[in-house]
Formats: sequence, C-alpha cells, structure tokens
Amino acid sequence: MGGLLDSFLGDGANAPMAATQVTDILGADKVGTFAAEIGTTPETATSALSDALPELLDKVSSGGKLLEGLAGDDAGDLLGSLKKLF
Repeated sequence: MGGLLDSFLGDGANAPMAATQVTDILGADKVGTFAAEIGTTPETATSALSDALPELLDKVSSGGKLLEGLAGDDAGDLLGSLKKLF
C-alpha cells in the first residue's frame, strides 16, 4: 500500500485504486457504517471512495506530505469529511 499512498501524496500521477483496497485500508466495519450513513451499499461506497480518495489525498498534499493541519486527522475524521461529498 505504501507505493499507492505515495502516488496520491506525491506530485505526479495517481495510481488507480481498487474498491477492495478501500475496504482493506479502512476496514469493512467503517465502510459499512459510512455506507449506511449516506444511504447506499458498501459496494457503491467503496467504488465511490476508490475514485474520490486518490484525488482528495492528492489535493491535500504536496511533495509527499499532507498539508499542515491535516496530518493529525484519523480515518474517522476523513470519513466524516467524505460524507459531505456524497
């Protein structure tokens, strides 16, 4: 996963992310909770997140590092922010 994350945080092109990788990273419980909160299935949520996360992480990072103020956020905070997108 390190190479995948590096591609999102770095300044180059983002590597593609599979929906199954979202579940691997966040865990099925968090994905299920997130999906229920936004009124969709876990499959739809992971598909949307696999499209959105690379771009989101790319936009909040520069030179391989998260921009100041974002480094302390955990996956729960990130999921909370992502709920606003859907």
